[in-house]
Amino acid sequence: MRTLTIGLVTLLFTGVAWADETAKRKPPVQITISTPRPQVAFRAPIPLTIVYTNTSKETVVLSANGSRNGQGYPGEWFEVTFGKKTKRYEMFAIDPVGLAIKLKPGERWTRKISALAAELSGSGVSIDGKLAGNGKRMPDPFGRPGQYTIKVGYKNTVQNQPKPEFTGQITSNVAKLKVVWY
Repeated sequence: MRTLTIGLVTLLFTGVAWADETAKRKPPVQITISTPRPQVAFRAPIPLTIVYTNTSKETVVLSANGSRNGQGYPGEWFEVTFGKKTKRYEMFAIDPVGLAIKLKPGERWTRKISALAAELSGSGVSIDGKLAGNGKRMPDPFGRPGQYTIKVGYKNTVQNQPKPEFTGQITSNVAKLKVVWY
């Protein structure tokens, strides 16, 4: 019994060490987002800057299975939280064209979305897994004054690709934004 206990303890410590080591590995790409100001007027355009940075020592490719209307990139998702409610907006391709953003080590890809609410309520977006219907615009994700948080993520829409394709999933920092009456 003593041997089994020692073996089990060794196995548990080995498992913990492996889990800690796995948690320390960083994905080869990092996303950071920012808004130019901490608050905006109700119904004013909400600009958002998205920066993808290759933090690895190898070239990385971010691929999409097509293009879409607007300024989002297929494979991106946005989480907008207001109060206790979070909605997930996923960008998907409309036109079947292969797109690829190639980032050498240390390179950045910066994009600016000029009107985030319009982008998230337009075509080529699913909200909580439901597609926007029949060309109708979806509700404004920032349709009430108050405090919001925004997070952006990316998962390659072209699966089972060899390196240098990035096939994992990454998530940005959280940006806070207050929508106020003016």
